[in-house]
Amino acid sequence: MKDFLYRGIIEGLNARFSAVHATSAVQDGLIRHNCDPVSGLLLCRALGTGLLVSPLLQDDHRFTITWQYGGPMGRVIIDVGAESDIRGLINDVNLAQHTPSVAQAYGEQGQISVVRSTPNFIVSSSVTDAQLLELSDDLGFFFSTSEQVETELVVATSFRPDPENPVSLCQGFLLQALPGCDLEKLDRARQRMKSEEFRTLLDQAPEVDNYVEKLIQMLFDEDESNHEYSLHACPDPKFSCSCSKEKTLSAVNALTIDDLQDYLDKNEDIKVDCHFCSTRYIFGKEEIEEVLRFKQK
Repeated sequence: MKDFLYRGIIEGLNARFSAVHATSAVQDGLIRHNCDPVSGLLLCRALGTGLLVSPLLQDDHRFTITWQYGGPMGRVIIDVGAESDIRGLINDVNLAQHTPSVAQAYGEQGQISVVRSTPNFIVSSSVTDAQLLELSDDLGFFFSTSEQVETELVVATSFRPDPENPVSLCQGFLLQALPGCDLEKLDRARQRMKSEEFRTLLDQAPEVDNYVEKLIQMLFDEDESNHEYSLHACPDPKFSCSCSKEKTLSAVNALTIDDLQDYLDKNEDIKVDCHFCSTRYIFGKEEIEEVLRFKQK
């Protein structure tokens, strides 16, 4: 199944939604970071959660979301744009060495920071406690409290024991109130998103064209008829990093003259890894000499 991301508005509820199937995109990120199963599952959930809020962005805006927990997981960061492009990292890619389960990785407390930005300035920045100790739940709590917009997110993930193809499923659903939303109906819909029936459907790979419609139908009682909705396709999700060798050169420029000379004396390359995608950039002798000459001017 090809990855997809949809957005829309449920008219009878006056709420917007997004639905994502991003198995290939998140798998790309996990393989790049060489995550073990525990770290991989958490990063997978973070990336799926981030893609769900991509349709909330406009034009060149981006969300940078940082979860910081007191347990072994530590910090998880994702950066997502309006074009369904996402990158991310987890503080420890080998969590299975420290904790046997995902639940224990969170610890007992946490914080979540959400920054909305453009290439030129920060539009907004807020921090709140991560009280629910689950990545998507804590982001929903953030929107509901910090931004006063009732929001529910659910992300389903599953894995298989194949290092080259570890993610068998990553998909999710977001529901968020719009001005004039019937909050009583919204609350009932949010409760249904937590139901076993809804999660069972979300745990299944889409096999029919009306899969998103089925998810929306499960938010309502059979006798509720006002659930007409609009549906718009977003760009296909992709794990994409904006790093480059040119940008990474700033890390080399930050080295002292003595440090640069030491690399030359030892005939060693300078290796710089991007934290967001694990791409390694190598600067050889001639490039180091060029930086050194510039700094000695």
